[in-house]
Amino acid sequence: MRHLFSILTAVFAVFVFLISCGGNEPGSIYGVVTDKATGEPIKNAGVELLPVGLKTVTGSDGSFEFMDISSGHYNLLVTKTGYSDTKSSTITVESGKQSKGDVQLEKEPAALRIVDDSKNDISELDFGARLDDVSRAFGIFNDSPDSIEWDITTTAKWIESVSKDSGRLEAGETQGIIVVIDRSLLREGENLTQLHVTSNNGNKQLAIKAINSDVVTLDTTKIKAASATLNGELIRNDDEYTETGFVYGGMATPSFDNNAKTVSNSAVRLGSFGNAISGLKESANCYYRAYAKNDSKTVYGETKSFATLKSVKTLDATNISTNSAKLNGELVYNDAGYTETGFVYGGMSIPSLDNGAKKVSNSPVQVGSFSNTVSGLNDYTKYYYRAYAKNDAKTVYGATNSFATLKLNLKESVTLPGGLVVAKQDATTGVNWSSAVSLCNNYTLEGLTDWRLPSKNELITMYNNKNLIGGFKDGDYWSSTSNGSNCAWTVNIHKWRCPQLQ
Repeated sequence: MRHLFSILTAVFAVFVFLISCGGNEPGSIYGVVTDKATGEPIKNAGVELLPVGLKTVTGSDGSFEFMDISSGHYNLLVTKTGYSDTKSSTITVESGKQSKGDVQLEKEPAALRIVDDSKNDISELDFGARLDDVSRAFGIFNDSPDSIEWDITTTAKWIESVSKDSGRLEAGETQGIIVVIDRSLLREGENLTQLHVTSNNGNKQLAIKAINSDVVTLDTTKIKAASATLNGELIRNDDEYTETGFVYGGMATPSFDNNAKTVSNSAVRLGSFGNAISGLKESANCYYRAYAKNDSKTVYGETKSFATLKSVKTLDATNISTNSAKLNGELVYNDAGYTETGFVYGGMSIPSLDNGAKKVSNSPVQVGSFSNTVSGLNDYTKYYYRAYAKNDAKTVYGATNSFATLKLNLKESVTLPGGLVVAKQDATTGVNWSSAVSLCNNYTLEGLTDWRLPSKNELITMYNNKNLIGGFKDGDYWSSTSNGSNCAWTVNIHKWRCPQLQ
């Protein structure tokens, strides 16, 4: 049984035409076809109107139009060479009106791909800093049903050789390429160039990187909210370095010359080294470089970065009632020495300790989940909340979550004998029949969306159970049952009547 909704009409508003005054006039569809990535209009794209099969092409501005279209529901099928065929969502044409039907096309991927041995796409060959690392390989893959012709160009003098610089690939074939570099031609520090691979069906660039340095920056380990371990390697020490370490901070290229923070080691030896750093800002990017220095010079490895983690998480609220809820959070890390955890909550969208939000707290602090129950809330109200952790120096927050308390009168519908479900309240007053039908069909109540106007017999059942339902007002209630071509039945709470529609 679908759910029924009662619609009260004012006494003076009981007449309505079933058909609009304009009749069933033709409508039209207008739209513009654009490139999804660039937003640029696409000309000469084919546009077909489904299911009627009318066809047209887009103009120089990407526009198209279908005139004199009967009322109803349509789709557009848009095609263009080099783009994926695209079917639009449903477009509704109403009598005498113009409907908009813009469509975005997405380019098909180019046939040319740069891949590794497993045919995974790659964009970089990194030779690092090791003296013996001078040869790397990649593949050119033709991912299309047609053959392609390709060429490779590069301008860097330190690219000693490329095993093959041009050729032809049949469908599905791969050409292996070996790149050899001359490290004696590298400038000090990081060297970067591009291999340009061009073809008659797509172009790609492959970054080639190499480091000319005695020290290498390695990946960070043991990353937490306020701390991490930086790693590096001294690969040669011909210049007798007396110190190794790291420069780090928020700048993109940290160094001794731009106020970067430093951490160092005075005992220098070949091989890997690491330093733990703390006092970091949580959920933030940190850039760092390994270095080696003596009294006359400092050399750096490449710049790398990492992101610190969040120390506290806001979890979903539980045990929600009309006036209380249980707030939940988690302290993931405590490398900053937090001494208090808890929650801030209230009606503001981003509650904090600084904007008048209420708070509940816990002390002592331990890593893991924590909860607090808050009470004295208003029923049927939305609240925002955030978990927090703090010490004497700072306060950090988790994400903002929200919940809504329950309504004291939870039930907004009643189930009649026989299973008929009826809303307790009227949607509105003073509406005509067609508006009443539309209101019911588009209504949501208690999570249900299949409400409709009751039939005449169902409305009579509702009338007979009016004391159980409650909430009825004096006046006429529309039914969905017609009486002739321009009449519909109504029921008056005190008397029966069958008004004409107007």
